[in-house]
Amino acid sequence: MRLDVRSLHRLTCWSLAVVVAAPAAARTYSIATTVDDATVNGNCTLREAIRAARDNAPVDACLAGQASDTIVLPDGTYPFVGQEDFNVDVTVEIRGQSGTASAAVVDLQNAGRFLFLSGNGPGSLMLRSFTVENGNSGVAGGGAIYSYGYALTLEGMRFVGNHGVGQGGAVQYENNRGSGLTVRRTQFFANGIDGRGGGLSASINDGAIDLRDVIFQSNGASSSSGTTGLGAWGGGLLLDAVGTGRAVCVRCLFSSNYVQTSAAGFGAGVYGGGAYFLAQGGKIQVVDATFVSNFASVPADVGALQAPAFVTSAFNGGVIELDRVLVDLSSNTFSNGGADVALFSSSGGYVSLGNAQVTSGSWNGIRAQTINSVVEIAATTVAEYTLGTGVSMDSTGGGMVSLGGSLLAHNATDLTMVGDGNFLFTNCIAMSMGLFPGFVDSGAGDFHLSPASAAVDATVPLPLMRQADRDHRPRFVGIDPDCGAYEVGGLFVDGFEVGDTGSFAATFPG
Repeated sequence: MRLDVRSLHRLTCWSLAVVVAAPAAARTYSIATTVDDATVNGNCTLREAIRAARDNAPVDACLAGQASDTIVLPDGTYPFVGQEDFNVDVTVEIRGQSGTASAAVVDLQNAGRFLFLSGNGPGSLMLRSFTVENGNSGVAGGGAIYSYGYALTLEGMRFVGNHGVGQGGAVQYENNRGSGLTVRRTQFFANGIDGRGGGLSASINDGAIDLRDVIFQSNGASSSSGTTGLGAWGGGLLLDAVGTGRAVCVRCLFSSNYVQTSAAGFGAGVYGGGAYFLAQGGKIQVVDATFVSNFASVPADVGALQAPAFVTSAFNGGVIELDRVLVDLSSNTFSNGGADVALFSSSGGYVSLGNAQVTSGSWNGIRAQTINSVVEIAATTVAEYTLGTGVSMDSTGGGMVSLGGSLLAHNATDLTMVGDGNFLFTNCIAMSMGLFPGFVDSGAGDFHLSPASAAVDATVPLPLMRQADRDHRPRFVGIDPDCGAYEVGGLFVDGFEVGDTGSFAATFPG
């Protein structure tokens, strides 16, 4: 190949242009006052910095925003009365300077939201390492933040004492434009909604929701009237995957969340004190989740499903997969028509629960119901429902409910079945009160198997057992798998800590 002088000159100029190309401009605002104002008085407040970054124009002492802007909050409390809107697509980060969420606090003083986001393209907002508290969106959802059409990231955040009506006591997120929601190491505490999603309501149609290491504690969803049809769904979380939407919830903790109503009638039903997982054609994966001491409160005359821990509902081809889940100490105020865990599918939906422990609730353990669809349960321990039923299976319209490799024990009734559909069983379904089950100490809440238990090596391999038991120990140690949520023996599966000190591996979902 011959390279003449002119070609060499053009190549050299192009190469130099690549080397000296200027990076995208960025602006950092360091907020030096906790005052909330937007007047021209020579300072740069949080509100003024948000406007300067949003509009790429100077506001008071805040310089004009650039392509990507960061607002830094030193420790302190920032009163903030009246929401700010992001109705243009910009890239902004707001973060606490010290990295400790409780040190920098945005106090909304029960007078509105913090932010309203509505974009049409690549808008992106990250909130990191501070607290948003006391938001009140009135008769609307998203007590602290409402987001539609924006890529939203929450990292190391705290949302405390926010309220609204409709969906999302603290945060309401909706998107069908290909972007998504990412939440990492964030706490939702004591938020509430008259409607659905006491802490967080998140719905995705075209894109992804990714929740990891998120704590939902003492949040609540209420239904003040049975005439609205809303009911109370998801005291801590409402997670909705529609169409091609995908969502994961990994290492999420749900503690002391609730759903409640004082009204009678179908519309006042309470669904999922901890969470409500809804797949309307989309897919949801819940992995290493813990539900402890969640509850439901209804009057005795409400003929609707109660589920103090969580509800799944998959239809129109939707898929919900739950693996390595713990449900313990759930409670409700009325015994009829519900269970701590409700697994429901219809219209071609699919729900699975594997390697799970469901124990020590006030009435019933699991209700699995399908209409012309599939619900599968495997390698699950359901025990200490001394006043009710461990697992209730309901299949109609050609649907199928399967139960395999599971350990049901110390329940008033281990298993009931109704409906004209199909039922599939693999051994270890109902253990007698003799040799079985051989728990280490069920009275103290330890439902691991003792090495001498007759449930050891007492079932067959099943797909839902996957690679690890609920403790991330290898599922296949002996001749055959053990019954229930836990395998005797083994240390870890395929790696070391992956985000929490209680897990050695996270092989699903990759």
